[in-house]
Amino acid sequence: MLVHERTHLNERHHLLVTMARALPAAFPWLSLFSRMGPHVALLLEMRADDAAVRAYGHDIVLDAFASLSLREAPAGALAAHGPSLVHRIARLAGPTSRWRGRVGVAITLATAVVPAAVPLLGTWLPYCPHSLM
Repeated sequence: MLVHERTHLNERHHLLVTMARALPAAFPWLSLFSRMGPHVALLLEMRADDAAVRAYGHDIVLDAFASLSLREAPAGALAAHGPSLVHRIARLAGPTSRWRGRVGVAITLATAVVPAAVPLLGTWLPYCPHSLM
């Protein structure tokens, strides 16, 4: 399943994992950051799983999970073993919802459009505080 691994590389998941591990050290008083690491790793694995399912299908990916569960995970594996593997298998083996892809597209568009639209909103408003200076 090279598509799974290529997704990790192409989407730079290693940088997100590094950030999730560095934030608790930088902000130890924020409990959100201390609990974030394992969840980020699991979500990134699920993202790569989705890419593999699109390329190979559910059955092939579930067979790969079965063979993965028979071996020990390498030290650098994100969420390749243990309870997270059970969550990933249950997610892929369960029924797929039609709205999941649509929600992903909507979130992607919102994160791309909203930051680009904020400067434009300032030019459309009839009263801008910065124009008074």
